Amino acid sequence: MYMFKKIVVLWLFGLGSLGVEAQTTVLKPDLKLVGGLDIRNSFINQNPVKIYGVSAGVVIDDIERFTVGVYALTPASVDQIIAERSTNTISITQASLYFAGIGYTRRIINRGIFELAIPLEAGIGFTNITRIERRGGQDITLSDDHGFLPLQAGLKIELKLSRWVGVGGSVGYRTAIINEEYKTDYTGLYFTYGASIYLSQIYKDILRYERLYGDD
Repeated sequence: MYMFKKIVVLWLFGLGSLGVEAQTTVLKPDLKLVGGLDIRNSFINQNPVKIYGVSAGVVIDDIERFTVGVYALTPASVDQIIAERSTNTISITQASLYFAGIGYTRRIINRGIFELAIPLEAGIGFTNITRIERRGGQDITLSDDHGFLPLQAGLKIELKLSRWVGVGGSVGYRTAIINEEYKTDYTGLYFTYGASIYLSQIYKDILRYERLYGDD
């Protein structure tokens, strides 16, 4: 009987140890670095413009993506704004838009090379319009500078062309949290397209290649 009690105590102690070990086990998330080009087609004052940007971030468990990007109007879009807003009495000499954005993307469908996700983004930046106005026979230079705080949401599709590169695009709606005088200039639909570069996969493949062929 004594031996039986001793075996039971040891068995219970073993179960307790296993329980403690299970409770203290920490599952580490799968983190992957990603970067890419982000070309955006949008509208300013109901006129189509193109915005170029670059972004980088991290993907967690192939489901959530956090990115940071910087963006600016293309030179062609600047020339377009200058031409469309200049009149006989007002000459636009400079136009600019710069902003940085923090993005969060949640994947909702993943079918092989096809992926559908919901992207959300908040940004901060500024815009400038410099103009020359003819008043009383004199040319007066004026400048409108104001903040640009965009919020946007949409749907994104991405196709993984290879282990290193993918392409995709998104469509959605943007609203600008700024002075009411300018708000209508920047609120509206947008669509984007660009390329994704899977930096983590490239890094892993380089390390693997060095391990296999580094001594040759």
